[in-house]
Amino acid sequence: MILNAIERDIMNAPTMMTVDEELGFFERLMRLPSNEFRNNWDAFSAILDRLYESHTQSFFDVNPNNKAEFLNAANWLDSIAGDFEQDPQKAVALRAFAKHFRIDPARI
Repeated sequence: MILNAIERDIMNAPTMMTVDEELGFFERLMRLPSNEFRNNWDAFSAILDRLYESHTQSFFDVNPNNKAEFLNAANWLDSIAGDFEQDPQKAVALRAFAKHFRIDPARI
């Protein structure tokens, strides 16, 4: 399963990734069909947890050159949340992840 390969790669990545590394993982995730996430929530959740943790430390590196990519990733997470409406806890978690990636360091 491709999602498991992404999980393996992110678990082997540094805890604090660069924003480019974070975006690279999002690009890989966004290429997958949504059933991958429904069928393997544990791996998907672990990947998002790692991205969240990294972004907590690196979000000050978000700038006008990459902000749109993070907004795109956040919008994608919101759209995936719609696939989880039958499981409200997972949908809420995905929307919380999306909100995290929308943080604008210029407004803090």
